[in-house]
Amino acid sequence: MNGIPAENVEGSQSAGDRIAVTLISKATEDLRLLQERTSLSKTDLANRAIILYQFVDDQLRSGHDIIARNQATGETQLVRLIPAPEGQAVAAGAPAKVWPTTELS
Repeated sequence: MNGIPAENVEGSQSAGDRIAVTLISKATEDLRLLQERTSLSKTDLANRAIILYQFVDDQLRSGHDIIARNQATGETQLVRLIPAPEGQAVAAGAPAKVWPTTELS
């Protein structure tokens, strides 16, 4: 599968904020696997991850469910975002919301 570089995606910019992050080992491995699978750069993957997280967060805060369905079996799972742990920074004014723990099957 080939991805589309961020510079070819509508609304992308050639220059933007630069950040440095320290990834946990799971994220490092997942990033490596995604780079191999998609041929996208770390920057492209980070940008897409942030945009996807924003979309999912908006949907959940609006009262929508995000459901993943296996096309072969029809099995479904409820997608949830895990709230920030106690003491971890949360955006100013963002309500701490606990999502239901029930998964659909």
